[in-house]
Amino acid sequence: VQSGPQALAFCVQHGLVQSEPQALAFCAQHGLVQSEPQALAFCPQPGLVQLEPQALAFCPQPGLVQLEPQALAFCPQPGLVQSVPQVDLY
Repeated sequence: VQSGPQALAFCVQHGLVQSEPQALAFCAQHGLVQSEPQALAFCPQPGLVQLEPQALAFCPQPGLVQLEPQALAFCPQPGLVQSVPQVDLY
Protein backbone atom coordinates (compact mmCIF):
# COMPACT_ATOMS: atom_id res chain seq x y z
CA VAL A 1 0.00 0.00 0.00
CA GLN A 2 1.58 3.20 -1.16
CA SER A 3 0.42 6.73 -0.53
CA GLY A 4 1.74 10.06 -1.72
CA PRO A 5 4.95 9.89 -3.75
CA GLN A 6 5.78 6.51 -2.29
CA ALA A 7 5.76 4.27 0.74
CA LEU A 8 8.16 5.52 3.37
CA ALA A 9 8.97 2.30 5.12
CA PHE A 10 7.79 -1.25 5.55
CA CYS A 11 8.56 -3.29 8.64
CA VAL A 12 8.30 -7.03 8.37
CA GLN A 13 7.61 -8.22 11.92
CA HIS A 14 8.76 -4.99 13.56
CA GLY A 15 12.33 -5.51 12.44
CA LEU A 16 13.11 -5.03 8.79
CA VAL A 17 12.44 -1.54 7.53
CA GLN A 18 12.57 -1.15 3.78
CA SER A 19 12.46 2.13 1.92
CA GLU A 20 12.39 2.87 -1.80
CA PRO A 21 14.61 2.61 -3.64
CA GLN A 22 16.59 0.52 -1.17
CA ALA A 23 16.44 -0.81 2.35
CA LEU A 24 16.41 2.12 4.75
CA ALA A 25 17.03 0.40 8.02
CA PHE A 26 17.20 -2.95 9.69
CA CYS A 27 16.30 -3.72 13.29
CA ALA A 28 17.99 -6.81 14.61
CA GLN A 29 16.19 -6.28 17.89
CA HIS A 30 13.26 -4.23 19.10
CA GLY A 31 15.21 -1.13 19.91
CA LEU A 32 18.09 -0.30 17.65
CA VAL A 33 17.32 0.74 14.11
CA GLN A 34 20.34 0.88 11.85
CA SER A 35 20.46 2.66 8.53
CA GLU A 36 23.15 3.07 5.90
CA PRO A 37 25.65 4.41 6.48
CA GLN A 38 24.87 5.01 10.15
CA ALA A 39 22.16 4.46 12.71
CA LEU A 40 19.05 6.33 11.68
CA ALA A 41 16.86 5.91 14.71
CA PHE A 42 16.56 4.30 18.09
CA CYS A 43 13.43 2.63 19.43
CA PRO A 44 13.32 2.28 23.23
CA GLN A 45 10.04 0.40 22.82
CA PRO A 46 8.20 -1.28 19.94
CA GLY A 47 6.25 1.49 18.21
CA LEU A 48 8.33 4.41 19.36
CA VAL A 49 10.72 5.58 16.66
CA GLN A 50 13.12 8.37 17.49
CA LEU A 51 15.12 10.25 14.89
CA GLU A 52 17.97 12.67 15.38
CA PRO A 53 17.64 15.33 16.49
CA GLN A 54 14.07 14.71 17.62
CA ALA A 55 11.41 12.02 17.73
CA LEU A 56 10.05 11.32 14.27
CA ALA A 57 6.99 9.29 15.06
CA PHE A 58 5.21 7.50 17.83
CA CYS A 59 2.72 4.66 17.43
CA PRO A 60 0.59 4.14 20.55
CA GLN A 61 -1.18 1.36 18.66
CA PRO A 62 -0.52 -0.57 15.44
CA GLY A 63 -2.00 1.45 12.60
CA LEU A 64 -1.83 5.07 13.64
CA VAL A 65 1.51 6.85 13.37
CA GLN A 66 1.63 10.28 14.91
CA LEU A 67 4.16 12.97 14.11
CA GLU A 68 4.73 16.32 15.72
CA PRO A 69 2.73 18.41 15.37
CA GLN A 70 0.31 16.24 13.37
CA ALA A 71 -0.16 12.70 12.16
CA LEU A 72 2.32 11.77 9.47
CA ALA A 73 0.96 8.47 8.31
CA PHE A 74 -1.62 5.78 8.75
CA CYS A 75 -0.77 2.09 8.94
CA PRO A 76 -3.57 -0.25 7.89
CA GLN A 77 -1.42 -3.11 9.12
CA PRO A 78 1.27 -3.42 11.80
CA GLY A 79 4.64 -2.73 10.17
CA LEU A 80 3.48 -0.68 7.22
CA VAL A 81 4.35 2.98 7.59
CA GLN A 82 3.10 5.43 5.01
CA SER A 83 4.46 8.93 4.59
CA VAL A 84 2.17 11.42 2.91
CA PRO A 85 1.66 15.20 2.81
CA GLN A 86 -1.99 14.57 3.66
CA VAL A 87 -3.50 11.72 5.62
CA ASP A 88 -6.80 10.08 4.85
CA LEU A 89 -8.15 8.12 7.80
CA TYR A 90 -10.66 5.41 7.05
